[in-house]
Amino acid sequence: MRVHDLTTYNITGIYMGLIEEINGFVTGITYDESLSSLLKNVMDTKIEDPSPTNYYYITHVTNPAQTYFTRLHPDIERPPEIIRKLARGKQLHNFAGIWFKNLPGFYVDEGLLDGAWVDIPGVRGKIDHRVGDSLIEFKTKDNLPNTPEEIISAHPNDLEQIAFYSVIHPSSPKNNYLVFMQNSSPYELKAFKIEIKDKGTIKSILRKRIKL
Repeated sequence: MRVHDLTTYNITGIYMGLIEEINGFVTGITYDESLSSLLKNVMDTKIEDPSPTNYYYITHVTNPAQTYFTRLHPDIERPPEIIRKLARGKQLHNFAGIWFKNLPGFYVDEGLLDGAWVDIPGVRGKIDHRVGDSLIEFKTKDNLPNTPEEIISAHPNDLEQIAFYSVIHPSSPKNNYLVFMQNSSPYELKAFKIEIKDKGTIKSILRKRIKL
């Protein structure tokens, strides 16, 4: 597997333009305290669906220590700062999705994958986007990696995620992309091309991780 530094974009203008366009449809704002309180009660009492016992998600096997700890102690709640960061990442992910959908060759976002179709039962995943013949995995970070070496040292689970997706996808795409976005202004983007050179080894690692 080879990681290539592709390019860097500054998308402050794009991001702010999307906000202004959406705001243009707003004619007024009403705060409904009753509805807000009901929704808050639902969110406070909502429990995440338990992980299936017969298979894992790719995000589980790329972070096995966290997966094990969560299953061992499901009652431990995430710290508020982590919840806020995840919510912020989801918000930026949705905005970036609008941009990705306008790229030439865009096919799908949030596409489901099941390893059973490629003889790797027991694992599933959800790709962020597919553009042309390539998968795109989008991540938000406090600080962007500048080199392939920084990805390998600081974000190995992100690299594993796109590699595992590539081998459970029926078409086994060779060239895929990790796109990182800074989670604060100027919302800089940095993309890296991930070239899959030995899918057999990656499949072997994935099978071993599931077994463990």
